[in-house]
Amino acid sequence: MLYPREANSVFAKLPSEVVQAMYQRGWRFYADVGPDAGARLMCSWDTTEQDVDSFARDLAECLGA
Repeated sequence: MLYPREANSVFAKLPSEVVQAMYQRGWRFYADVGPDAGARLMCSWDTTEQDVDSFARDLAECLGA
């Protein structure tokens, strides 16, 4: 994590190839570029627990975990 978690947002440092892999899986989020790049992950009022689980599962796969 790049910053403390607040409300519905998380800022995470993700390699650019992982960001691209997540985009290819249909996930959309803002991401910076560069060596200290971060991704801004947000939930909305209609985000479900299943949505979060699916995102986490895809992220783990893209990270090679």
